[in-house]
Amino acid sequence: MALAAAALRHLALGARLAPHGRSAAPPLQRLQQRRGLRLSAPAAIQVTVRDALNQALDEELERDERVFLLGEEVAQYDGAYKISRGLWKKYGDKRVIDTPISEMGFAGIAVGAAMVCTFAFLYFWF
Repeated sequence: MALAAAALRHLALGARLAPHGRSAAPPLQRLQQRRGLRLSAPAAIQVTVRDALNQALDEELERDERVFLLGEEVAQYDGAYKISRGLWKKYGDKRVIDTPISEMGFAGIAVGAAMVCTFAFLYFWF
């Protein structure tokens, strides 16, 4: 009985039963089979978390001039784990900014920046 109730709920949500002898595959799969098409996923690449973060920061800094990176040792030292490697050389002192060891201070700077529609990425070491 519970199985029948579950099947009715499934049908009520818009699912269809496949007619006898037909595939219950989703519409996209049926279309691919009918036309002989095959979708392939892009090749997966392996990347470290550090490199993924570096690429994401680079993309955002390049995409929007209102974005900047703020934190301890992020410019010349390239960050504690080299997450900001190369960004200071590429974007300069105005967009990749070293701060003193005052996390509350540069967190406040980021809040103020958000109030005037600029976007700060904060880099806290630990």
